[in-house]
Amino acid sequence: MTAGVHTRPARDPIARQRRRTLSRFKIFCLRKLSLPLFVPVIFFSLYGCSALPKPLPHEYPGIPVTSLRAKALIESENIPIPGKATITIKNPDLARVEVYGPLNQIITIVTIAHDNCLLYSNGRVRSCGKKDRAVYSAGLKELTTVLLGGTLEAGEGKDLEIVKDGMGRLSRFTKFEDGTPVVTVTVKDYKDVRGVEIPFAVMLESKEEKLLIEYYSVELNPEINNETFTLPLPLPLPLPLTP
Repeated sequence: MTAGVHTRPARDPIARQRRRTLSRFKIFCLRKLSLPLFVPVIFFSLYGCSALPKPLPHEYPGIPVTSLRAKALIESENIPIPGKATITIKNPDLARVEVYGPLNQIITIVTIAHDNCLLYSNGRVRSCGKKDRAVYSAGLKELTTVLLGGTLEAGEGKDLEIVKDGMGRLSRFTKFEDGTPVVTVTVKDYKDVRGVEIPFAVMLESKEEKLLIEYYSVELNPEINNETFTLPLPLPLPLPLTP
């Protein structure tokens, strides 16, 4: 090497090719990675939120409900330990309540058909007394409307006081007779059943009685014969004891 003369080192063709390949790879990666991010930006700038997919409609639209059968737990002053029950309701004012004992035997049945209230207990059928009628019969039309997913309006009668929650749903109503409150019905725990909001907890309170019903299974629009709401009917026998 001559003093004062700078000579350029020989270029390595392999290293140069590596640099070119790496540079091309970087450009390729940037293009591939930025494209998925770039496309949504352009898409939203052109179409806005209107391009978003619309939410699917409810699987079941709200259907007219004319009858209901529910499995429930029921508790009252006469039933201190919650027992299982079947609640059957049919529009406009038909109802049947069956309460079961520890061996799945029926211990009490109450049927209401219009203004006729009958009660089965201790092997006998009798007309509902004042205490039973106050809880089960008073306000039946209004209660049936609510339990079938309907609503009440305050203008439907001077004998009715209505309270609604923040979502406009009924939370409580009081039925009056001759200016005296007969029964107060509180409903809550609304759940969507096939597009219909059904209250799953019902409290009926009168001067003589308090009854709490909590659904855990609800069937809408079952086929129910009107004879279901009359007594006497053949009663199922208790299940045999297993040895």
